[in-house]
Parts: sequence; structure tokens; C-alpha cells
Amino acid sequence: MSGMEWFLLVVVVILVPLAIAVVVTLWTLEQARKRNPRNRAGGKVSGAKRKATRPPQNETVSGTAPASGTTPDRRTSDQA
Repeated sequence: MSGMEWFLLVVVVILVPLAIAVVVTLWTLEQARKRNPRNRAGGKVSGAKRKATRPPQNETVSGTAPASGTTPDRRTSDQA
């Protein structure tokens, strides 16, 4: 391989991915710096976080369990 081929190989295989990695790392650090301190783990500002509430798993949204073991859109094998 000639000198020009080695140069292109080094640029394409090593320098281009390295440049991409540096740019992505700098962008990530900038985003972390801009982030609200309240949202950071171990941030300076402390406070109660909101917690999502969900209905218990054995109940439906209305609070009552279905009358039978099947839902209305389910069919048994003899109804199909």
C-alpha cells in the first residue's frame, strides 16, 4: 500500500470515529450542565418527588372486579 492509502486508512478508521466520539461527549456534558439541579441524582436542591399512583392490580379502574372470570370481549370455545 502506498503512503496515500495508509493516510486515508488512518483518517477513515481512527480519526473520524474519534472526532465523532469527542463531539458526542462534549454535547452530552453540555446537556448535563444545563439540566435542572432538582432532577439530578444527589442534586443540591432537595424536595419531595411526585410519585405516580396506579390502581391495585386486582381491581379495575372503576374499583369493581368483573362479575365472571372473563371479560365481555372474550368468548368461550362453545360460543365461537
